[in-house]
Amino acid sequence: MRRWVKLLVRGFSDLPVVPIAERINTAAEASQLLSYNRAWGQKYGPIFLAPFAGYDEVHVTNFEGIDAVHRASGPVPLHGMPALCWSEYFIRSPRFKDKKVDFIINLDGPEWSRHRKPMAKKLLTPEDSAELADRYVKAVVNDLPGFIENNVDQQRMMAVDRFAFPMAFEIIVACLYGIRMGLLEQRGQARHPFIDKTVQMFHLSMPCMMDRSWENGNPPTPELQAWLDAMEELYEEGLKQMAAVESTADPASIFAYLRDNTNFTKDELNVDMLALMIGGVDTTSNSIGWLLHWMATMPEVQARVHAELTQVLKGATAGSEHFSQLKFLRYCMEESWRLTPTVFSTYRALPRDAEILGYHLPKGTFLIPNMAAASMNPALFPEPERFNPSRWEALEADKRTRLEAHTCASNFSRGPRVCPGNRLARAEVAVALSRLLQDYELSVAPGYVPPQAFTSVVAVPAPSPNLKWTRRSS
Repeated sequence: MRRWVKLLVRGFSDLPVVPIAERINTAAEASQLLSYNRAWGQKYGPIFLAPFAGYDEVHVTNFEGIDAVHRASGPVPLHGMPALCWSEYFIRSPRFKDKKVDFIINLDGPEWSRHRKPMAKKLLTPEDSAELADRYVKAVVNDLPGFIENNVDQQRMMAVDRFAFPMAFEIIVACLYGIRMGLLEQRGQARHPFIDKTVQMFHLSMPCMMDRSWENGNPPTPELQAWLDAMEELYEEGLKQMAAVESTADPASIFAYLRDNTNFTKDELNVDMLALMIGGVDTTSNSIGWLLHWMATMPEVQARVHAELTQVLKGATAGSEHFSQLKFLRYCMEESWRLTPTVFSTYRALPRDAEILGYHLPKGTFLIPNMAAASMNPALFPEPERFNPSRWEALEADKRTRLEAHTCASNFSRGPRVCPGNRLARAEVAVALSRLLQDYELSVAPGYVPPQAFTSVVAVPAPSPNLKWTRRSS
């Protein structure tokens, strides 16, 4: 009997494999990664092999598989992100190789824990994350109406990315260093060079991900060199920010907490600040872009959110004390992250041999919990192509279904390597939507072009939703 059971467990070589003709081989194809991941899941089932950027990556696309990956990963999961060659190049480049620093996303074992634990204490503890939201996020969001009024055109049209990027930057810098950059005080199309440099870095990340020629001693490609130049400028900007606030840092800021509660070197602290800034800008700003697209194109949903905001907030900007009362707004956030996620897959490497969905996978296997595909499971999400925030009320009524839904449609992963900015990102989106939808009725003009998901590390709505901002009466 034991031998018969053993024969039922298949090996790595038995996995369904995405054929060469359907694989991602260019940066242009990689920009459609969300669509690829969903199509592969539908075609090849709950587990399959999809080579990418020179590596074999095993995708799992249902709750049982994703749950098994998290369980097999253990209490200190290996990051399993082989394709992040550009970050490897950054820390191995002549400028940084002697500093002995690395991004936390690339760290494993005790060194990962050394950086992760204090970061999680500041960002994931409910009390501390609430303080960040109430102290910094609300102050920035309250400047949004003034920025919008200064930048809409004569027809009161404006694209979401015009304010979403500056707002996300302003918030993350405020949370990190306790200072304001004044990015929402601008009028016209000029943007802070700090923003432009970061946007450039994001846009170059996907083509650089496909290139590992530097590993063989070759000079960097022009794209990789441009990416490195942008990262060096951001690094230098971080050093300037830390020097500027060293003696006057707000005790509530992330910088002050990590400085006072760790033994990090200046370079380690700066790299952690840079990682949090990078992770907290593109994700949040594009999440807001997708959500406002749905609000503007589904007026009945927008009206229900507005009614809830009016009842709960009565004109005030949401704070941490209100989040639990804004249930339908949260359902809209979850549904937007399900249907149009900014982050739609995570990466793990098996620390030991494991059985996943009936396949014996060896230690070191690179695994991708593919939420892009899992979030479209019609058995869990009926009519998965439809934006239906009300579905979350039923999904969360049952403990088991809630776990399955949030595992399959997670924008922040799960377990020990859950996104450390999870709570802060949710607060940013909720606070921003609470202010914007109380002050404005959003709509689209004739000929509106719905955005498509363009993958530049995260899924960007392209083009950015160009909406009409009609002031609501008091």
